[in-house]
Amino acid sequence: MRNFEYVKVKSIEEATQLLTEYGEKAHLLAGGTDILVKLKQRQIAPELLIDIKGILGLRGVEYEDGKGMKIGPLTTIREIERSSLIQAHLPVLAYAASLLGSVQVRHRATIGGNLCNALPSADTGPCLIGMGARVVAVSLHRKRSLLVEELFVGTGRNSLRSDELLSLIEIPAWPEYMGAAYIKHAVKRAVDVALLCVAAVVVTDPMKEFFKDARIVLGGVASVPIRPEGAEDYLRGRRVEDETIERAGELASEAARPRTSVEYKREMVKVLTRRVMRQALEGISKDRQRREGNEAADKAEGERRRG
Repeated sequence: MRNFEYVKVKSIEEATQLLTEYGEKAHLLAGGTDILVKLKQRQIAPELLIDIKGILGLRGVEYEDGKGMKIGPLTTIREIERSSLIQAHLPVLAYAASLLGSVQVRHRATIGGNLCNALPSADTGPCLIGMGARVVAVSLHRKRSLLVEELFVGTGRNSLRSDELLSLIEIPAWPEYMGAAYIKHAVKRAVDVALLCVAAVVVTDPMKEFFKDARIVLGGVASVPIRPEGAEDYLRGRRVEDETIERAGELASEAARPRTSVEYKREMVKVLTRRVMRQALEGISKDRQRREGNEAADKAEGERRRG
């Protein structure tokens, strides 16, 4: 391992100043579950390692009705998994987090790191892409917002500039009659790399007879997570029935571009897309029950305080 300088910063300004000064010669340290391995294997050789774990405000979860959810990039995967706010309002993300690596890894790994590592099979990416989530990237003199799917540009490569870091993840509010689901296909549950994964987010009419909108995200079948637009376009406006779901699975499979085990992965995309869509549809009823339960709990808490 090559010698490098280590600095622990306490503010975004301090971190971005160093990033501006050192550029590509600097690397950020958050959870460390990936970068420490890369250092030991000499995949990277930075002159400066910037520890950002001490920056206040880059950790935690906030939710506001009608506006959605905000997550700090230093929030650990275990915190995502166990957050009562996420379990109540975005359970698909909590479930996806529970599938990432071992408990020990989830206690250290951060959601920002999981996204910035830009692996096409990253567990949090497909769900966030399906939800239309955005990230905020900041540098010393500017701030910009981009879709999570725009963050992925290639295997292990993200679109952040050398002087930028993530400061926020923003997830828009769910519309009514929306359901979401995620499936990870891996040899072992405790392995932090999926052979492939599929997320689905669907919106229907109140009677669940027609698809109003649909997003499908495939991970591990291309150099970045991809959305099979042909399948999504096909679903919109069509009836919620087995024939429609079967065809959507076929169209999703045609969009997959795996480099290895091509026939196997395409067949699995077909199977898992159908399965995840059915789970997402089931989630619409469960989400409505959760909302009603949350509203009842809020009302009871309000009455208790007034009493």
